[in-house]
Amino acid sequence: MAFKLHNDGTVKEMIHWNSGSSAAKLSEPERFKDVDENHPYAKFIDPLHQYEVLQANKEENFTPETFLTRAEFAYWLSQIAYFTLPSKKNQCFLM
Repeated sequence: MAFKLHNDGTVKEMIHWNSGSSAAKLSEPERFKDVDENHPYAKFIDPLHQYEVLQANKEENFTPETFLTRAEFAYWLSQIAYFTLPSKKNQCFLM
């Protein structure tokens, strides 16, 4: 069993693994102010917001109608796949 915490120490998600299955319990996400639950893409936006892949702007909006750059899209994909961006520091291990 493992827990991921929010910055304030509250439980963000609980994950349980065993040899036959796995389960995750997530906290209820805070909604973007401009994406209500009836928005056609809310079912895709909300989980990504819950996993902190998508961040709100200063007004706590997502602005789903704005254009997305290739760099933003690549960053989101890397976050979804649990990749980290390459470090500019020297690598600890050489391959």
